[in-house]
Amino acid sequence: MGLVQIKIKNDDKINTYIKTIRDFDKSVSIGDIKRKIESNQFVYEFDLSGNQWIHMENMTQYQWHMSFLDFVKELNNKGAELEIFINGNKESMVYLENKLQMMKEIMEDCEKYPD
Repeated sequence: MGLVQIKIKNDDKINTYIKTIRDFDKSVSIGDIKRKIESNQFVYEFDLSGNQWIHMENMTQYQWHMSFLDFVKELNNKGAELEIFINGNKESMVYLENKLQMMKEIMEDCEKYPD
């Protein structure tokens, strides 16, 4: 369904972005996040089709997607200049929102009409 990758332009708010990323995912090291921002690498990757987290987070796939979207929006609201890539293509925040909404609708249709 898609791999979402996020880059953040390096600026004077780097510590704010690091904190926001760590609040969302504590498994990512502070040093690694800082290095990736400073070297213009992808600072976060999110597999839209991954489902290993479902039982750990006690969320539906759609809820997890919305949690990720809220995280990206939070970075944006804190002033991060984001580059969003989906399956290797640079996309907008609106495109990401629309893709997640479309995925929700497809999941709902599959539940309604399983055959």
